[in-house]
Amino acid sequence: MESNFVGDRLAKPAPGGLSQEFLGSRWIKLALILALVGTVSLVGCASGVSPQVQQMQLVISPSALSFGNVSLGSSSTQTVTLINSGAASVTVSQASVSAAGFSNNGLTPPLTLPPGQSSTLTVRFAPQAAGRATGSLSVVSNDPHSPTMIALNGAGDQAQLSVIPTSVSFGDVAVGTLNTQTITLINSGTANVIISRATPSGNGFSTTGLTVPLTLSAGQRTSFNVAFAPTNAGSVTGSLSLVSDAPNSPSTIALSGTGVTSTFLLTASP
Repeated sequence: MESNFVGDRLAKPAPGGLSQEFLGSRWIKLALILALVGTVSLVGCASGVSPQVQQMQLVISPSALSFGNVSLGSSSTQTVTLINSGAASVTVSQASVSAAGFSNNGLTPPLTLPPGQSSTLTVRFAPQAAGRATGSLSVVSNDPHSPTMIALNGAGDQAQLSVIPTSVSFGDVAVGTLNTQTITLINSGTANVIISRATPSGNGFSTTGLTVPLTLSAGQRTSFNVAFAPTNAGSVTGSLSLVSDAPNSPSTIALSGTGVTSTFLLTASP
């Protein structure tokens, strides 16, 4: 009997039978030399058991990250967990993110995770523009299914302060009297806007009904009054400056008006 067992010898056949156990793929050539004349029956069976290959399996939890709405100039951070759910050690060689505004931190490759062990890393979203952003986190390892990926999404919010009207003309106003007009502020962006300062300039101009700091949520509006109370006759120009955290800050409203004096004509009666 011959075989391709390297370094092994086939066991000596037991009386009444021949058996050989082996793992994997093997060939055996059986030679029978019979000196007897008669009928020979050869009955046999062969079976092989392949050894079970231990494999690693890298899982990322959660399977997706949603950062929601994040204001421009700020950021949001979430944590993901890398888990080796396989039966052999897994080695992580790289972790990267796609799309502008996303970044990752906390993982120093190469990182080896024995079976059942885990490690964490952080993913940060700092939007660079208003609107929806999508991307992915990709982790490269010796997992047969590498790279392991999860989806990322978020939205950049931006405050935008609109002023109506953008200029106010009071016309002629008698010296010593007061004229008021209404200004409306609208947050036309997608993030909160904070108005921190309102400063009028020009002789006789002032504001009423506006208390700062004032926060306007997306789509919210408020109104206040600008007053002109001339102290002297003549034309006056000025402005109202509104400072906020909106990218178009400061918002400036042009103001103008004319102070006039009353003329009385005295006549004598006969």
